Amino acid sequence: MIGAQNLAAVHPGYLSDTGRALFDPELEGMDLGTRETRRRAALEREWERAWQLPFYRDLYAKAGFRPGEFPGLDAIPMVRKSDLRANEAQLPPFGNHRWVQLHDAVRIARSSGTTGKPWYNFYTIHDIERMREIDRTIYWRAGYRPGMHYSLSFPQNLYPTNVNGGRSMRDAGILEIPVGVPFTLEEAVSHVQVWQDLGVDILMLSLPQLNLYDEAARSIGIDLPELLAGNIVSIIESSMQFEAPRRRLETAFNVRIRNTYGVSDCIGFSCLDGETHSGMAEPVNYYIIQICDPATGREVEPGKPGHLVVTMFGMDQFIMRFDSEDIVAERTEPCPTGSTLRRWDYLGRVPDMAVIGETKILPIHVQLALEAFGAPEFAMGAGAADVLAVKVEHPDAGQISRELADSLGVSVNIESLAAGTLPRSVYKPRRLTGA
Repeated sequence: MIGAQNLAAVHPGYLSDTGRALFDPELEGMDLGTRETRRRAALEREWERAWQLPFYRDLYAKAGFRPGEFPGLDAIPMVRKSDLRANEAQLPPFGNHRWVQLHDAVRIARSSGTTGKPWYNFYTIHDIERMREIDRTIYWRAGYRPGMHYSLSFPQNLYPTNVNGGRSMRDAGILEIPVGVPFTLEEAVSHVQVWQDLGVDILMLSLPQLNLYDEAARSIGIDLPELLAGNIVSIIESSMQFEAPRRRLETAFNVRIRNTYGVSDCIGFSCLDGETHSGMAEPVNYYIIQICDPATGREVEPGKPGHLVVTMFGMDQFIMRFDSEDIVAERTEPCPTGSTLRRWDYLGRVPDMAVIGETKILPIHVQLALEAFGAPEFAMGAGAADVLAVKVEHPDAGQISRELADSLGVSVNIESLAAGTLPRSVYKPRRLTGA
């Protein structure tokens, strides 16, 4: 395992202590004061760099700031995807907010476009190497170990996951089997047969894909839970951060669930939870996480939901105070692994929110309430309304309506649908009506 030997050179205990929870306990468990001192020095350097980019220079000058006087993160204006899109529309094709230009890049990636026009990222060779450092720690935390076989059902080609793909798996001494998205039942059957032939220890996929693979396996007489017995399944599914739905899926498929999360706008920013399910942990080095009130830009009280705000440092690419518009809640209890990195639960995205009176409802709230009914498929309306509109593949609309009204504290209108009525996704789950 050449990759494992490479990592042994980086961390001498790599091969002899595969049971430890953290890849680099000293770095990931660093004293918070020491980490803060290091980050403060790095941020002051990034602040000076910001003034060399016209987009940030104009933004900060308008806010009354000057170079040479770092005001502290909370005082710096946040930027959102809409701001960067507007900048690129004004100065096509890539605006003047990017430190890394197309001619600097050795690799490009493009997002899936779930929330609008696909977004391009440009990678230098130095940033790719830094991302590999990050991958070592997040893979280890999730339980990935040398000799395992890893199969990925995410989009291939330009998708950000593939920038480091085989590089990071090679580093970890892991065989990568990138099957890609199963767009049809026939393709899903083919993927299942690959896993049967080669063996698989880790799957990275979404919940709709897992359900499709189960159907595909049954169609050719294969028992998927038997094939996956004891495997790690890293999944895009926010409900799996919570005990009841996670245990249900682990029992149904005979697997060990890991949650995955990322912000594709911030290169290299990806997270996996671990065996203790103690929250998503910020990537070690190169990022600072804040959980902020979107109206004030200030950090919220620990444990209170807010927007995940990301600042990058020490990388060629630049972004400062990027409001992902992802709603998260910080985990405040000590991490059983000994990690001192900031951790959180992902709750949803602002565009997916329904506002009923003064109550804000995310799909995860409905999903958790529906656990008592066998976790049926559903879709809900987003935006401001007097009543929460929910379509559910379940015959008892009355009982579900009462349960949701009681648990969510809002008026609910349930439309009962037959099983299989709502559209299914081949990648990320669809939780909104019309999506």
